Amino acid sequence: MNFFDDTKRLFLRESQQMLQAIESEKDEVLLAEQKTNEICSLLEMFTENITSQDTVIGTIESIVTQSVDDLKTGNKEVKQKKEIEGYYTCCAKGLNFFLYHLFLLCLCTSSIVRFTLNHFFYF
Repeated sequence: MNFFDDTKRLFLRESQQMLQAIESEKDEVLLAEQKTNEICSLLEMFTENITSQDTVIGTIESIVTQSVDDLKTGNKEVKQKKEIEGYYTCCAKGLNFFLYHLFLLCLCTSSIVRFTLNHFFYF
């Protein structure tokens, strides 16, 4: 009977050790799952920010393209006015046109800078 009791104790001890090892691995797996979920949430936030920035960059691109087109049109008008009205009259109107577009570009730039600062520094 002594042999059976020793064998029973040995199996019981091995079972407890295996149970402890499984519990330890379970805790590690739960911790890894938590970290993975946190990484996924950070990646989702990163993707949303990238998408938002892509939209902003697209808007900036369209504004700049429109401004370039406006400047080209303005330059053509300046050339036409220069030929028709004379040099001094043309310069005054061209300067007004230039200052108007410069003001618009400054306004757009300040809006973009304000948006960028708010977006990046107030997370």
